[in-house]
Amino acid sequence: MAQEQKRISVQMLTSLIWDNVAEEGTDAVWRELGEVLGSTSLEDKGNICIAICDSLGEDGLARINLFDSARAVSPMASGRVAYVHNKRSDDAFLAFGKKVFNPKADYVSGFSDACEAVMDGRSEFCILPLENNTEGRLYSFYALLDRYDLKICHKTDISNEDGTDTVGFALVGRAVGEGFDRDERVRFEFSVVDEDTDFISRVLGVAEALGGKVYSIGTQPVLYDEGSCRCYFSVDMRAHMATAMALYMSIEHSGYAPLGLYKIQKGEEKWKR
Repeated sequence: MAQEQKRISVQMLTSLIWDNVAEEGTDAVWRELGEVLGSTSLEDKGNICIAICDSLGEDGLARINLFDSARAVSPMASGRVAYVHNKRSDDAFLAFGKKVFNPKADYVSGFSDACEAVMDGRSEFCILPLENNTEGRLYSFYALLDRYDLKICHKTDISNEDGTDTVGFALVGRAVGEGFDRDERVRFEFSVVDEDTDFISRVLGVAEALGGKVYSIGTQPVLYDEGSCRCYFSVDMRAHMATAMALYMSIEHSGYAPLGLYKIQKGEEKWKR
């Protein structure tokens, strides 16, 4: 795309977001943005999304809420962490306690109960196991994130005494993590439901154009629609590139749902599948 055409497109789209999102909601904005991005290359899609995010700044991005993160926490729920009580989970709670103000354990009988406590506003966070060193990603627990509209805020690895068995736990809340530096490496996790299997190559193409490195990708059947699948993506990239990726996903993939944004732990290559 020619530079002048790109500049005009970015200027027009930025104005559209500022002028219309409050009155018409984001659906109208996504339609307009989609028409502009539709005929461009994957690289241009990524570059335009970067330019729009830079032009909008923090205030503008807050208007469209790309990560679905504007969630208030009641005083009663503040600091409460729901989880299934066992030795590993206790260790994860202690690790996450450094990330939570005035943490308080809230023991529950099952993982669905933990998620429901957050969704209902009784707890600020819950703890879920999302991967281990024998099975890799545990997609049955990722399905809970989708079902209860929850987000990964932080992650920690907990090993047994001899280090032979490791579980990756997530601190999960109603909003993604925040406070990242622009160039800080983060992991952006999201899911997409689509009937067209070619969407996977398009998503990966834009992620690559934005400097992203795929950490994992997996698909699961959609029980209510035999013709569709839900694809789970985990992509490592710089924080401002993750914002641009979220903008692209919101524009071009109606079945997109953000699942997490958090700092990458050192040594996580051992999980790669």
